[in-house]
Amino acid sequence: MGCQPVNVALYYWFYTSSGALDYRMYDCSGNKGLNSDGYAVDAGSWSGYVRFSGGSWTWFCDNEVLYLEGRRVVRLDIAASRITECGGLASADGQNQPTDGQNQLSAEDRLALVGQGS
Repeated sequence: MGCQPVNVALYYWFYTSSGALDYRMYDCSGNKGLNSDGYAVDAGSWSGYVRFSGGSWTWFCDNEVLYLEGRRVVRLDIAASRITECGGLASADGQNQPTDGQNQLSAEDRLALVGQGS
């Protein structure tokens, strides 16, 4: 397991049972067991996988915001090194990596969202 500074942490945004938006911050790699309706993964400097109920999954890359559309998230797998889907060791294309900045939060937007959580 590896850890990174808090300023590049991953934020997992989810809906509470009352429908409010809340978050969890992760600054270390590993498998994080969850059971919540996901809003978004703000990956920070991390990459990894989102596992949904029913067995489906997707991945996220560093500096990406992945919107989850309220799907039930059962686990986050936060990788210690860049996953192949994001241009890691076994991949040269990195096609899932955003290049236009549209999936990235500015520092101001991130602070505003963090201020909304508990």
